[in-house]
Amino acid sequence: MKKILILMVLALSLVTLGHAAGEKTAIKSVKGKVLHASKTDKGLLFDELKGKVLFVEIYGHRCPYCIKAIDPYNALQEKYKAKLAIVSIEVGGYNEEQLKNFDDLYGIDYINISQKEADWLVPYVSQIGAYRGMIPFLAIFDKSGNFYKSFSGPVSKQELEKIIGDLSK
Repeated sequence: MKKILILMVLALSLVTLGHAAGEKTAIKSVKGKVLHASKTDKGLLFDELKGKVLFVEIYGHRCPYCIKAIDPYNALQEKYKAKLAIVSIEVGGYNEEQLKNFDDLYGIDYINISQKEADWLVPYVSQIGAYRGMIPFLAIFDKSGNFYKSFSGPVSKQELEKIIGDLSK
């Protein structure tokens, strides 16, 4: 599984080269929300999420740590909805219908996107955050869209709350 994810990220990295900084791309979540994303010199911006700390998670639908992170992410999104936006990208191969069912089953309250919709986004976030193939992978961006930090594997809710507090000042 890890090798497959690494190969997928490497293959998609070719797409990254074709998407210029500042060029906006519409990306649709499984719930139908359309976001307009663009690369910047220092990170990533979503027009609809400007001014918020941004968590971009790369995860797989069969990853136990990824599934375990859903409830804490839901709680963080609810508690910090004025300061935080969470965008998750499923890279385990689910199609749109399967991902919508997964989203409903686990009650995901943040933005969930399929890898197909994320085309250039997965390799770009992987590149900027030095992704090494372990999921869950979390890239964090400050309120201006500048890359701040990344994590591979589980991260405690307390550590994420500290980061939200530090970056939302």
